[in-house]
Amino acid sequence: MDALVTDAHIPSAVAAIRALGWAGIRTTALAPERFAAGRWSRYADHRALGPDSTSDPVGFAAAVAELAGRRGPLLVYPGQEEALSALLAD
Repeated sequence: MDALVTDAHIPSAVAAIRALGWAGIRTTALAPERFAAGRWSRYADHRALGPDSTSDPVGFAAAVAELAGRRGPLLVYPGQEEALSALLAD
């Protein structure tokens, strides 16, 4: 199964992208910035732009849902607490 790592603009998410890539898991990197480090990692098989989980949690959750619908079943690895909160919100 493929993975989606959110918040690819923060160092911990970049580390997650690398670890998943080393394990042979195809990974999509989602970030609010075009030049976010995780989007340019050689371990990111796909790259996506989307709203920041901190400033636009509703838009962020919608972007994750859209990516999951388009890319097939994905394991989502939230890059920070705000991303997890946005995904669990009603």
